[in-house]
Amino acid sequence: METSRKILVLGSGGSLGSYIMANPDNTNDVLIGYNHKTLDVTNRADVVKTIASEMPNVVINASAYTQVDAAERDRETAFAVNTLGPQYMAEACNMLSIPLVHVSTDYVFGDNNPDGYTEDCESYNPLNIYGETKLLGELAIKDATDNYYIVRTSWLFGKNSKNFLAKVIALAKKTGEVYIVDDEVGCPTYVKDLSKTIYEILDNKMAPGIYHCCSSNSLSRFDFAKEALELMDIHVNMYKTSRFKRDAKVPFVSILKNTKLHMHRTSIEMIVDYLFH
Repeated sequence: METSRKILVLGSGGSLGSYIMANPDNTNDVLIGYNHKTLDVTNRADVVKTIASEMPNVVINASAYTQVDAAERDRETAFAVNTLGPQYMAEACNMLSIPLVHVSTDYVFGDNNPDGYTEDCESYNPLNIYGETKLLGELAIKDATDNYYIVRTSWLFGKNSKNFLAKVIALAKKTGEVYIVDDEVGCPTYVKDLSKTIYEILDNKMAPGIYHCCSSNSLSRFDFAKEALELMDIHVNMYKTSRFKRDAKVPFVSILKNTKLHMHRTSIEMIVDYLFH
């Protein structure tokens, strides 16, 4: 019989958090969720009080300020959510001797390394405020506790969320043509795969540290969109373009390498699951 766990999910209203809440790894688990309306993760006293009162076996932090361009104009909020919030969670988890699972991003890197970045790479070079505050969050967690799992991911997409694929599909249906950048290369991640990876780490009681979860292949945003539209049999005019003007600078090549976990699915396998299941 599987042992029951009490899992506290912070950021339960977002794409990942809501998926975890709706799809528990095992039916014996008790999942408790807090979203941005029920817990201000930037308030240290509230974070500590919530974690202490719930007394979970593990905390999963799925909260984040993910508006990359907006962060350039609002560093204070991005820093509070992406750096201070995780720090407070890690401090509280350390006091209770429980693990913290924290989701981070490929944007902590920025050197456009075509060979990608392994989990132990420390050549950080975030190019924008979002990546900077996420990196500072990682470092704050490491300073506060040894019992952490930092799971980096990239190009996250899922149902009921505003993501790149959803925007492309909606635009293609509406206008019959799409302009997609072909000078950004990365590794897409379906929220289902990220959730399963988190559970894989917890279920197997893997060593604390940094893990990477994303597709096993890398491709351009243009090819990513093309795969989805072809699978849906949507015939539109697709045009390659150089990157659009935006407030934040982002890497041209951002490839996370997974060397610690089982081989993840390919982007097309993830897209098929996303579209048809």
